[in-house]
Amino acid sequence: MSNNKMTISAGSTTAEYDLYKIKTFTFSGTTGIKNIEDKSSIIAEGERIIIEGTNANVRIFSVDGKSATLKTTNTSNSTVIDISSLNRGVYIIKANDKTVKVSKQ
Repeated sequence: MSNNKMTISAGSTTAEYDLYKIKTFTFSGTTGIKNIEDKSSIIAEGERIIIEGTNANVRIFSVDGKSATLKTTNTSNSTVIDISSLNRGVYIIKANDKTVKVSKQ
């Protein structure tokens, strides 16, 4: 986005839109990051993300790359991330050697 315009390129196609005309913009499709599949090591449960193992190295980013700070709690066998303070949207969570995409409704 620059000069009050949004430019989108996909493959050999480029489209440009005046920002004042855009009310909403929705991305669809897939990314290279899969939704949570390995439920044995990362579990989405309501307003919490539970990661197997204590003291997990956890980082969370919004899709625009901004880092978010969240409260984590260690239990006897897991690290729990409270996502209740996040705004609605899609986030990327990196926990130890895994990366997952989470959608906050």
